[in-house]
Amino acid sequence: MVKYHHIKRVLLSNMILAASFVFFATYTMAGDYNRSIIVSGQVINYEYGNPVEGHSVIIESIKDVSDREYYKELITDDEGYYRDTIYTNLNKGSFKISTLDYKGQLIDTTVHYRFLNYAAFNFIIANFSIYMPFHTQVLQAKFRYYQRNNDNRFKFSFRDLTDSEDIVSWFWDFGDGDTSALQNPDHIYMRPGVYKVKFKVTAGEGAKTESNTISSLIYISDRSYFHMGGHTFAGYFPIDKGLAYLYIIDSNLSYIPVDTVKFDTLGFYIFYQIPAGKYLVKTQADEESEFYGDFIPTYYGDNMFWEDAAVVELNNTGWEYDIHLIQGVEMTNGNCSLDGNVVYSDPESVLGNIPAELVDLYLVDGNNTVFLSHYSDEKGYFDFSNLPTGKYWIYPELTGIETKKMHFELTDEKPSVTDIQIIIGPSGPDFIFEYATKESIINNLYPNPATNIVNVSFNNNDNSGLNIELIDLSGKVVFSEKVNVSAYDKNTNINVSDFKSGLYILKISNNKSFDSRMLVVD
Repeated sequence: MVKYHHIKRVLLSNMILAASFVFFATYTMAGDYNRSIIVSGQVINYEYGNPVEGHSVIIESIKDVSDREYYKELITDDEGYYRDTIYTNLNKGSFKISTLDYKGQLIDTTVHYRFLNYAAFNFIIANFSIYMPFHTQVLQAKFRYYQRNNDNRFKFSFRDLTDSEDIVSWFWDFGDGDTSALQNPDHIYMRPGVYKVKFKVTAGEGAKTESNTISSLIYISDRSYFHMGGHTFAGYFPIDKGLAYLYIIDSNLSYIPVDTVKFDTLGFYIFYQIPAGKYLVKTQADEESEFYGDFIPTYYGDNMFWEDAAVVELNNTGWEYDIHLIQGVEMTNGNCSLDGNVVYSDPESVLGNIPAELVDLYLVDGNNTVFLSHYSDEKGYFDFSNLPTGKYWIYPELTGIETKKMHFELTDEKPSVTDIQIIIGPSGPDFIFEYATKESIINNLYPNPATNIVNVSFNNNDNSGLNIELIDLSGKVVFSEKVNVSAYDKNTNINVSDFKSGLYILKISNNKSFDSRMLVVD
């Protein structure tokens, strides 16, 4: 039986966007692309700070795995802004945004988006400062801002950079209804959102005064977002092909999968746009890698098991999260094997059990020494072959879930155990059958759904010493009984009137084999 902490498939908080962003979003029919990415930015003259009007900006998709590529040319308005609304069916992705200076020199940046909790919108700001050989105003307002990350991420400092010694007044409109007449104010926003900050300077005296205004966008997400990554090594060398998994640890100590990425050609993994928080990172070789099987999936902190993994407390972008895969203990080849399937059981599905892919399975001895690791394929199948005779345990390593090992003994008389079955419930592995062979023991289970009494009939004549267990989807055995069924009366019954409504699994086993059926209690 597998005992585990329930993984709450809670979804991360929605992106909260203030109504102030609506001024640059124009919506059209999106078809099947039901997620919107708002892209905006400003092009300004690097030397003088004035907005550049009528300038071309290109947005194009990077590695877009949807059914379309995206490319669009935009022209800046009189305040130097460009804006676009892009529809997508992806959870995450990247765009390259580029422009040219007056000499035709390319200036570009790569931006990333990620949808959390299937949020309707994602917002991206990409500004450009380019060299232009003109200055449109004698007096040109110019400013910059920076965020006070250390004490309050809603606190910003604004600094006047206007090139003039004759300024007599300053006026700031922070875009949230608050203003200031200081030259270099600090301002604290009260909530996440997109804010258009306007800065006006006035120079001169009396009737000879002159004013100029410039604006800029500020975006404050509902949480801080960062990038993270690192190398994965097999021995002294970066791994050639593999996967990296990211899990966030929420306030209830639930482990929620956030992302899965492939390594690049140098064994580097990158997770973009990750909200601040506590995480586990796990990496492993894939089946095409020369290191698959021999090197065990390993967590950051260089541990094989999630309970021992080092927690990443992400509050800054960092690229130092290297992982060194642990090598399994070498073993001699033999003629024995273990194989089976991992399946996902969804009570809401009419399709029955669904193959569970990429479930890590460790082959260990009684002291938890790991020899090999394999993961289930797209059909849920796994196979440990070429094993010598001996005692083995299969340990399913699933992040955030406490499991127990399954014991097998391979001998010259019994060199193979097949059809090992691992069943995963809607939120995680609920139980593992600990018996090697599945046979058709149960003839019928009726009524199903049941309210009071469930009748079970059997196929075999020899049904003495049967263990009957009823298991709920938390992995708990709610009913257990040992029965002896004769050849003349191949039936027994179970009273389920005191059980809660829901899906259960009836497990019938003896010391040689097992059988199982789904049971619905009304």
